Amino acid sequence: MRFRYSYLDGVPLELRLMPLLPCVLENGKKKISTLGLVDSGAMMNVLPHQLGLDLGGV
Repeated sequence: MRFRYSYLDGVPLELRLMPLLPCVLENGKKKISTLGLVDSGAMMNVLPHQLGLDLGGV
């Protein structure tokens, strides 16, 4: 698979060009649209704490 690199304004220079994938996270009736970083070498997935709270996690 190939993913387009996205240029992000307002972030540190070393983080501006990253392969990002738009995604929608859902939990019951709560739904959040966000961007996920594509890391093909990752051994695990990480969800930012605030996103988990916004989805109703504890």
